[in-house]
Amino acid sequence: MKKPADVKRLKGARGTLEQIAKGVPVTEATAPQKEALPSNEAMKALLEEGNAILLELKDMRLVANAIATQAADTPLGKEVQADALRNILTMSAEGLPPEQQVKLLEFQNKIKDMKLPEPKPSESATLGILTSYNELHPDTPIPNEAIDAVRSGEKGAATTVSQMMQTNNELAQMVWKDLTGQENMTSLNLSRPGIILDLAGLPQTEENKKKIAEMFTKIQSGEMKAPPASVGEQAYMGIMYLMLGIIAFSQIALGEGGGGGH
Repeated sequence: MKKPADVKRLKGARGTLEQIAKGVPVTEATAPQKEALPSNEAMKALLEEGNAILLELKDMRLVANAIATQAADTPLGKEVQADALRNILTMSAEGLPPEQQVKLLEFQNKIKDMKLPEPKPSESATLGILTSYNELHPDTPIPNEAIDAVRSGEKGAATTVSQMMQTNNELAQMVWKDLTGQENMTSLNLSRPGIILDLAGLPQTEENKKKIAEMFTKIQSGEMKAPPASVGEQAYMGIMYLMLGIIAFSQIALGEGGGGGH
């Protein structure tokens, strides 16, 4: 009697042979299959639920989450949404009031139940954008060293590519299009509480606006530091681009020591 693992291997081998028989190239048919992310709609719904919790906590992840909530159903858009959800998993409930602890832990369990695949820098949508840029600009390409750093998930790659985007409008436009599905970059005045609430899918109440204002006061004073963009051995490149988007497309800057309003 065959073991379940043997049956699974046989089914996989049979599927590969069927693909080859249909004319699919052998290299493609035998290549490891990339784990699919949940749907854009499913992640957006979960992000909106998380936005309410982050607002209550006055946690600056709300800014990143709000933008991720509106990400388009594109490779980079979904990657950013998944990274934003993963980033919430790094939050500690320690020190929170009991009721908020329960809400955060219950929400983190919902994210775990979604079973997001582990991020793989070598399969990031970022690489396709960088490669496309180099094909369009053979005379002024992005250095191979920077692309290799992204592919391997080196933490230093986030800073390098961020700096390139801040000084390269065309590269920033390409990232913006893949993130939002829109052709032209839009300046988001995120220092206006109403904008954050709109992006986050939260009601425009005076109480909610007050909470946003308090959060920005902490950010601008340096009292609140930016949450880590990555956890573990590999950088979450989607979060890096999301945080860069906040810097490049808005009128506030969020840095390690807090940002300043303009």
